[in-house]
Amino acid sequence: MFLLLLLFLINNQCFSLDLGTCRAPLGIQSGAIPDLSFQASSSLDITLGPHTARIRSAIEGGGWCPKTLIDNQSEEYLQINFFNLTVITLIETQGRHGPFQEDYVDYYRLEYRRDPTHPWIKYRDFRKKEIFHGNSNNNIAEIREILQPIIAIQLRIYPIQSNDKKAKRMCLRLELYGCLSDDHLISYTIPQGDRRSFDMDFSDKTYDGYLSPLTNGLGQLIDGDIGSDDIRLDTQSWGLRGFEWIGWKKTIKNRTFIPLKFYFDSIRNFTEIRLHTNNMFSKDIEQFHRINITTYFNENFLENKHIIELSNDRQSEHARWINIPMKEQLAKIIHIELTFGNSNWMLISEVQFISNDILDMKLLSQLNGKNLFF
Repeated sequence: MFLLLLLFLINNQCFSLDLGTCRAPLGIQSGAIPDLSFQASSSLDITLGPHTARIRSAIEGGGWCPKTLIDNQSEEYLQINFFNLTVITLIETQGRHGPFQEDYVDYYRLEYRRDPTHPWIKYRDFRKKEIFHGNSNNNIAEIREILQPIIAIQLRIYPIQSNDKKAKRMCLRLELYGCLSDDHLISYTIPQGDRRSFDMDFSDKTYDGYLSPLTNGLGQLIDGDIGSDDIRLDTQSWGLRGFEWIGWKKTIKNRTFIPLKFYFDSIRNFTEIRLHTNNMFSKDIEQFHRINITTYFNENFLENKHIIELSNDRQSEHARWINIPMKEQLAKIIHIELTFGNSNWMLISEVQFISNDILDMKLLSQLNGKNLFF
């Protein structure tokens, strides 16, 4: 089926991941995350197992303690398994309950994955920093912000010691904060963005997959950080102008379009795609001229194609959302081609997918059947 849409919607009231509200406790303290969701590399004894790592609680021995002393090379970990893809924006840690003043985690790092069959990913922020400060005693809880939110179905916390301190026993209780992932996105594949000037780099600086090219990862396109109208602003005060934007220059490789491919955790019923783009035409930046969308059940089974033509806008330089209705299109993979307009640069800061679960179990069984894919 081939669909031509000449009408597009611009809506400045559209939002993707809302970092202001995605900060709720995920359920470690409350028990919403059950004991079976906890695993660990080891435990000092049965009363200090992973299920005791609930913050502000006094379960059994008072927290998870690994069997070995922790130094700067330790590989002991506590693992949390979620039921669904989850966005993690904050982590709160606390030492062991009771009169164990030294039984706390001094530092830690994080690893995660969105598919239990894929390799683990080390968390690094945009500055490539991966170590978090933990606690200074066993009683007072400390909360740390995860600057680039983690999207995961499994998370590991690795206690570590600094290079200048001797190994010690470390114990942990914790809470995680965030929200469910509405997009159900596990990875995207895109060309790396281009540098515009010495202090303005439009590359995807937080991408957590392979880098040449960008594959099997997620990054700035789904981090909830919405780009401003003026690309020259340093909105985060990080010394990085236009940090929120990923952009491509048409003349670098004489290209006419940019391909983007998005992979989801299941076949879903899509009702809308939203792309946030820049239109600062006075700086040679323009919204895309055409959007080609192809949906797939898997890499080998094409379901549908859409073409959306956009009019040039030389009146407003406001950044805007482009909302594309999908009319309940079923897909597990979505391929988008963005065609350059008349300007030399094309920028996007966020992509959002609105979709629903497939409630018809018979249909879902048919879609997942081997006869469909092979």
